[in-house]
Amino acid sequence: MLNNALLSIRQEVEYSNTIIDMLLLNTADKPLSNVQTDKLNASEVVQEAARRFPFNNQKERSLVSVEVRKDFSFDAPRLLLVHVLFNLIKNSLYFVQKSGKGEINVYTDRRGTNGYIVVHDTGAGISASVLPHIFERFYTTTPTSQSAGIGLSFCKLVMDSIGARIDCDSREGEYTTFTLTFPNVTDEKPAPHFGQEPRTL
Repeated sequence: MLNNALLSIRQEVEYSNTIIDMLLLNTADKPLSNVQTDKLNASEVVQEAARRFPFNNQKERSLVSVEVRKDFSFDAPRLLLVHVLFNLIKNSLYFVQKSGKGEINVYTDRRGTNGYIVVHDTGAGISASVLPHIFERFYTTTPTSQSAGIGLSFCKLVMDSIGARIDCDSREGEYTTFTLTFPNVTDEKPAPHFGQEPRTL
């Protein structure tokens, strides 16, 4: 019980630190101007995000599946990309649980020189009136205890900074799909990643 309590405390501290870091990045004059990138493998990034995500329980974990349709390599900051996926998974979990239905599929794909990481859920969906605003800084339709309105703007900031793109397609009551598009990807495999994950962004 003590170990579980300590783990929960650590996860909450890490999550709080991430929120603070995202807030600082969103309000900086020149955010991510000199970010250091790594050679990443798409399959490893999505698997790491699913493995490290702070699920509240096994039921939440069971809602998320990971699929590698086609793999690819690209240059991006590892920790920032993992936290982009954290944000997308967190949003999907909220709307799946809110609707009382659905599941979440995180998968990689590739067409030509473009690589894709997709987070697709079959939860509550997003209304047509809200969809154009979801990447705006501090915009949120969820209770303030659930969202500060910085998660998706942070995702867009990260993707823009590496010359990539994030798009959202959704139909209210049916599904939401976030697509991360990486141009000029390769088949080159990155070196194995060792060492402890940094605590913050």
